[in-house]
Amino acid sequence: MKSVKAFPHQEWIDSDNPRDFNPIHHPEMDLRDYFAAKAMQALITCAENGGDIPHKMCAVDAYRYANAMMGARDEKN
Repeated sequence: MKSVKAFPHQEWIDSDNPRDFNPIHHPEMDLRDYFAAKAMQALITCAENGGDIPHKMCAVDAYRYANAMMGARDEKN
């Protein structure tokens, strides 16, 4: 699984030309981490509405969902 950034960006430099940019890349959140965070939000919400999921299990399950989303994304492309 290749690392894809969730919010890739490049930093603009001080220039009158809006197409000029500084090619220095800043560390961004991986898309897999973003998917895991979204899945964890849903898991926590479900747990608050009727169940109790241990913290470590919630994190592990969140990454299982994220891996599934990344796999589905790769299959689409």
